[in-house]
Amino acid sequence: MAPKAKKGDKGAAGGAHSHIRARMAYLHKAATYLQTHLKPETNITTQYADNNDDDVEANENKASQPKSIIQANIPRQYITQMRSIAQKTQQRLSQETKRGFCKRCDLLLIPGETCTEEIQNESKGRRKPWADVLVIRCKACETVKRFPQNQKRSAKLAVRRKEAKATTAGTKVGVKGP
Repeated sequence: MAPKAKKGDKGAAGGAHSHIRARMAYLHKAATYLQTHLKPETNITTQYADNNDDDVEANENKASQPKSIIQANIPRQYITQMRSIAQKTQQRLSQETKRGFCKRCDLLLIPGETCTEEIQNESKGRRKPWADVLVIRCKACETVKRFPQNQKRSAKLAVRRKEAKATTAGTKVGVKGP
């Protein structure tokens, strides 16, 4: 009978750090949920001509303002915790996860809401399709992230000619005449 794998061993079902990965995944999901679903509420103030309770309305607006600021900062705090856990335990975050938040202010990057995306090609006349770069700009801190878009370069002309000769020579040798 084979010996049982201990809980902390890499051979165990969840791996050595499964609880850490689960915690990081939970923090990422919670930050995503809070960022997308719980948006700061806008305060609508109505003014009445015969009502002189301006001080009361101003105090209510001030009291509700910190709640929206706190709600906006909770996703950032979760992302910060997730990054610090990954660094302390030397766990790698996936490329998709790392590209999902700002590296400077830890804001979750949602295209159109918290960041802008554009594809730039700085080649002359945009003639080189392999030079396309996805540029993501954070709206909070104006940090720019640049990711090359993977399009293969075409082979050099000399290489293409050699390949063409090799394929035509291979077909001529293998073909028997009548």
